[in-house]
Amino acid sequence: MLKRFLLCTFMAISCACALSSEASAQPAKEPPDLSVLFNAEFSTLRLLGPASKESSWSFGAHLRQGIAFGPLITWLRIGGQAWLTYQDAPPLQRGMRSFDTSVGLGARHAFGDLQLSAFGSYTMTNISGNPLTHTLGTRTRYHALGGGAAAGWLGFSPLYGELRAEVHHWFATEKPVQSVQILFSIGIQMSLRN
Repeated sequence: MLKRFLLCTFMAISCACALSSEASAQPAKEPPDLSVLFNAEFSTLRLLGPASKESSWSFGAHLRQGIAFGPLITWLRIGGQAWLTYQDAPPLQRGMRSFDTSVGLGARHAFGDLQLSAFGSYTMTNISGNPLTHTLGTRTRYHALGGGAAAGWLGFSPLYGELRAEVHHWFATEKPVQSVQILFSIGIQMSLRN
């Protein structure tokens, strides 16, 4: 499943690059030299490994604020996820909520109105009512490292839209757990200096 997801993500970004090659013949619309980003994000997350058999895709919402300087970008994101679980009892609870804080650092490059970026990130996840004790363990706070890629649209400046895919490895779980997250964000990219 993870290999299929990574292959689809790679193909989507490759297609976006190919489509933007015609746009790159025109003068590139570079992102501002120094800018601040404010985004609202909607996401779905899937736990992989043994936890994938005990949980569904989640749905979540996040707020992200970032600062970009030239090709470098960094951000702080807070938000939450909710999903159903299908584990054997105990516990009998069939739903799980998580609240996460994430920081990331990446690089970006514009091809016409299309902006591509790659990044690494750290996420701290707090789970409210952990029914997946068989795979996650009995803890309620987990740490994860990961990375991903994104494609954004600069054509309606200062509005900015982005589709992002992330893969994370969770630490200190009972069994190995990874996650795949797909996020759609819309926000404002404000230039502080050109």
